[in-house]
Amino acid sequence: MISIIVLILGALLVGWLATKLHLPAVIGQILTGLLLGPSLLNLALPTDWLHLGGEIGVWLLMYEAGIAVDTKLLKANFKIANRVAWLGALVPFTVFMLIELALHQTLLVASFSGLVFAATSISITLAVLGTHHQLGSRIGSVILGAAIIDDLIAIIGLTGLTMLTSGNGFNWANFLPLIWFILGYISRRFTRIMPVSHGLITLATWTVIPLFFAGIGRQIDLASLSSHLGPLVWWTLIAIITKMLGAILASKWSGVSLLEATAIGSGMIARGEMALVILTAGLASQLITASQFGFYTAVVTLTTVIAPFIMDPLFKRLK
Repeated sequence: MISIIVLILGALLVGWLATKLHLPAVIGQILTGLLLGPSLLNLALPTDWLHLGGEIGVWLLMYEAGIAVDTKLLKANFKIANRVAWLGALVPFTVFMLIELALHQTLLVASFSGLVFAATSISITLAVLGTHHQLGSRIGSVILGAAIIDDLIAIIGLTGLTMLTSGNGFNWANFLPLIWFILGYISRRFTRIMPVSHGLITLATWTVIPLFFAGIGRQIDLASLSSHLGPLVWWTLIAIITKMLGAILASKWSGVSLLEATAIGSGMIARGEMALVILTAGLASQLITASQFGFYTAVVTLTTVIAPFIMDPLFKRLK
């Protein structure tokens, strides 16, 4: 238990330091797991407790995502947000699926890869929009609406893929992320229980959620990644370009100016926590190997780090 506490405290500290460098806290938490994991310091950890904490962290992340769904905001900009979400998800999904098929992966693995890069991070998007006072703007509303729809697409896709990989028979465990998302969405509608929900999320933010992200960093194999630097750079570039391209095309289709369309596209780049949840489920279902998990996680992490640097100059021009 002491080593688990050390891991959580380290993740919180490095996550806080990351925010001081204008990076998402999740990046610092992943780096903590990498630092304390087998690739570097190799801190001994009780794997059962780490797995349980990570599972609870996933569920509460989904609960938080459900709470974040603002129905009024979604309705007000639904038409353009829906186009941005679907085209912004379809382009990377198709491209990465075709890449994996060209690399002789199965259709199931190829579809999983596409799903990972179809996701969008709500939390990263919220942070950058808040910095530029764009949360209440039309552009901000479109980005958040599209990010919410993207998460819905990702959760439904994840549920379907985990069912396919679990063999015959019904397993409630496959639906737990979706169930927690729905519970979060429902709880937002009951003001009396919102203080309890926010208290639960606050507790999770200080415990199991950083443990989940640190656990992801712990599973990254630096030795394996060092021999794949070329593909890592290419995949990151493709992940950024495909997401922006889909969102820009959808925005222009809806009559938005090129600058605003590009800003919307930049707001969809970060894959963040949702993609990491999908990756964790894929590893648990043995849909991907530990080596693939580490590679995908590195790409997701890079898109999350790079996204704010692309968003900042664009949103400054919108002021």
